[in-house]
Amino acid sequence: MKKLVIIFMLVLFSLTAVSAVNEEVGEDINLYKGTLGIGLATDFSSDIAVSVTGDLGKLELLGSAGIGFGQSSFHFALDAGVTYEIIDVDFGLGGHMPISIGLIIPMNFNVISKNFNFDISLCPVFEIEYQIPSTPLSFNIYAGPYIEVSGLGQQGRTAVSGGLYGRAVINYWL
Repeated sequence: MKKLVIIFMLVLFSLTAVSAVNEEVGEDINLYKGTLGIGLATDFSSDIAVSVTGDLGKLELLGSAGIGFGQSSFHFALDAGVTYEIIDVDFGLGGHMPISIGLIIPMNFNVISKNFNFDISLCPVFEIEYQIPSTPLSFNIYAGPYIEVSGLGQQGRTAVSGGLYGRAVINYWL
């Protein structure tokens, strides 16, 4: 299922890029970006989610809710975060690539096992966003280290771990 979502996101991204190339060279292409983005998100481990992004200028508020599949588990996932734009690379003809830093807090709730299980992570992230010219779409990649506390709610099973966090989102801006 996750592979299908990633393929769908890549096809949609490539189609909008091709349509943007068809614009007449020299024409002023307005960058369309609203204040609220609704999108499809996947992290590079197991979650597929609906994402909401609030654009407050250089500051963006992030949230998502979805489902995840792990080794012998099924969980409900919630993410909350904030990013701050540090630089905006302008390619001309309307192409922009804002680069941001931020913090995302992913939470997972195991809903199928007999024992309630809750995981929470802290992820300082680096974000690269590509705003597709002449469309209300943007493609975001988030990456960074994370530290996770897992097994909360299960006696004697709490663990702390770390690793690399990765997430991709395609947003439609309202």
